[in-house]
Amino acid sequence: MSLAVIDVGFAPSSPSTWTLPNDFELPQSIILEFPVTPTAREPLLTAITQNPATDCPGLIRLTIKELTGLSTMVKNLPVAYKGVLGAAYVKAAETRTQPWHWVLLARFKPNAGSHAGDQFHEWFHTVIQPILSKGHPDAPETWMYIGRFATIAAGDRQRVYTTAEDLARFVQEPPLDNHQVTVLNHVLVRERERSPFNHSVTNLLTTAQITFQPTDDPSGLGQPGASDNTYYRKPLSTEILMGLDSTHQRIPYLMHGIWESLWDHENSHVDTRFRQAAGQLAPYIVGGPEEPFYRTILEWAPGHAPAVIHAGTSSH
Repeated sequence: MSLAVIDVGFAPSSPSTWTLPNDFELPQSIILEFPVTPTAREPLLTAITQNPATDCPGLIRLTIKELTGLSTMVKNLPVAYKGVLGAAYVKAAETRTQPWHWVLLARFKPNAGSHAGDQFHEWFHTVIQPILSKGHPDAPETWMYIGRFATIAAGDRQRVYTTAEDLARFVQEPPLDNHQVTVLNHVLVRERERSPFNHSVTNLLTTAQITFQPTDDPSGLGQPGASDNTYYRKPLSTEILMGLDSTHQRIPYLMHGIWESLWDHENSHVDTRFRQAAGQLAPYIVGGPEEPFYRTILEWAPGHAPAVIHAGTSSH
């Protein structure tokens, strides 16, 4: 099965195994992307809240995010198109011209053990897949993306993290205010160029965490972005997730960011400093970029009750 980037994320594909590597020093994630029919949305939220993944060893957190729109500035389009697709997918889902699109992030501690992914697979197969499959008679591999990833770099407004110890702490931090905006930039990179890409993408993450507009803002954080200005605040956090599986010598990467607003994100991509750093990645990218926007709709961590953030379907 080939691996490709489409507007809603990665094209349907699945690894040969959900088993997580033993003795792996970086935090790992199993990430799934799939469409959800209008009639399945509420039953899925109910099923997950009533049957959380309590038996998965090493599981730190389970988060479900819902696609709301697409970044246009990631493609270096003219500024006149800034933000025009920012709410396109949530509006389409509300009017039932598109299904909902979810991304599920299951976060695991380093060295979670080989059974962690298998137990999560069993939970997903038991709790979620039967509801999803009612609207999809074909095998899940034909309509679902499943990937195993490791966090290789991360940052917040305090610093950038690159050591295994720091990254483990970063991933285990409680989630930010879930009413913020999430982006997941999807790209594919040649397997033989993994090392130089990792170096360049970490430099991009560093640039993203230290730049803001206006540059003389006394807070050192920037001012709120808007459709009619070029201001933006630093992202609340950024993270680079590297795929653990290659397909036809292609590796998937996710650049995961949390921003205070859609406009902050879009305006950051207009900044020449960011564009110069992003340009260093171009020679390595063979798929993408596609950078959807998401809202968090459910968060769960062991020892806590699942929190449904957006129970309804309104985008307001």
